[in-house]
Amino acid sequence: MATVASARPPAGSPPAPVPARVQRRVLRVLLCLQILFSMVIAMSGPVVSLLAERITGSATRAGFTQASIFCGSVACAVPLAALSARYGRRVGLAVGQLTGAVAAGTVVCGALLDSFPLVVIGSFGIGGAIAAGFQIRFAATDLAADGRHGRAVGMVTWASTAGGVLGPSLVGITDKLVPGSPLPEFTSPFLVIAAGLVGTSLLAYGFLRPDPLLLARAAEDANTERMKAQDANAEPANAEREHAEREHADADAAAKRAADRPAGLRAGLRTLRHNAQARRAVVVSTTVHAVMIALMNMAALHMHHGGVSVGLIGIVISFHVAGMYLPSPLVGYLVDTYGSYRLFVTGLALQFAAAGVLFASPPHSEAAVGAGLLLLGAGWAAGFVAGSAALSEALPISERVPAQGACDLIIQAASAVGALAAGLVVAQLSYAGLAALGAAAVLAVLLRILWTGPRGRPA
Repeated sequence: MATVASARPPAGSPPAPVPARVQRRVLRVLLCLQILFSMVIAMSGPVVSLLAERITGSATRAGFTQASIFCGSVACAVPLAALSARYGRRVGLAVGQLTGAVAAGTVVCGALLDSFPLVVIGSFGIGGAIAAGFQIRFAATDLAADGRHGRAVGMVTWASTAGGVLGPSLVGITDKLVPGSPLPEFTSPFLVIAAGLVGTSLLAYGFLRPDPLLLARAAEDANTERMKAQDANAEPANAEREHAEREHADADAAAKRAADRPAGLRAGLRTLRHNAQARRAVVVSTTVHAVMIALMNMAALHMHHGGVSVGLIGIVISFHVAGMYLPSPLVGYLVDTYGSYRLFVTGLALQFAAAGVLFASPPHSEAAVGAGLLLLGAGWAAGFVAGSAALSEALPISERVPAQGACDLIIQAASAVGALAAGLVVAQLSYAGLAALGAAAVLAVLLRILWTGPRGRPA
């Protein structure tokens, strides 16, 4: 195993040797966690709207539940990151998943009591589980060796394929889980969601050992001490030097204690503001995710207005989901091999092309819309996996988690705004108008990336 030769190791890699078997074990646990989580959480979005509409009789009020899920994920992103920063990934992931389990139980209570406010509150809490699920990809990079962050993120993202494709289809099965059940319609799936999230919480807390974030920090501390010992052996010590070293050691200890305190949004945003590479990663990740959410959510309505059957719409969306997740391992390999810059450009270019195809697609042509959504998903994979890996690579362990929490908050907030605005844009301008706006947003970021170049500065 290679050792680090400098007192300040590369920002994105563990600063001391960590056995590869430990990272492999961590990745196996995270893969299982991601598969189970994505399957149960994919059920929540469609069925909570159906449940809310059954209670209220209003499609408009049913849409509030989707907005509440987004709001919950935005509100929980930074607190869960701060929890992870202080106690480790196990605690942050487990608390987030357990919050979602309790929230799913709250939705069941709302269904039994025909209480729309309880359903909205439960939807908000489910957003907390989604915020924790977003952190799984970052947990995969904590112990990743230098030059392998992309592969770690890609593998964990790929594990979402099962949930994205199979999760929605489980709604009908779970709703009739117990024949003759007295539970109201659309309620049984939330019992399954609650049980699944309890399972993911126990899996994260019980099996994510050693904690990857705490182990990476321990490696960083061990590397610092080793470098100090090497310096002390290389030069003769005298009383004045020893006194100065003690002062530096005290200062380092104080800095470490400060770094170990819970880190909030301000710390994360400060880190992003002072690190151009991390800031670029967040901008690209946010753009490809928000544009994907807006265009994908409205595509089903666009095809429905064109007379496409519900079955065909489901198949088209499944192809889109496959385009998002299946290429992720390849994207991760390409990120590690060629760097994040080229994947940023590729992802944004693919989404620009997707927006162009969707702009020209008539609503009755499921083939044309499907091609556009497939390109949209592939662009998301390239930009999102590369952005997640680049963010971790750009920052040392001590600064990484608060910035990751701030990143997820920005992504989720932008996606929520995009999802809410998409309906208004389609109502006023049509789906083609929404695609044109998406293309303009992607093009603006792409031109900025090309202008600043691989190093993030204008040539």
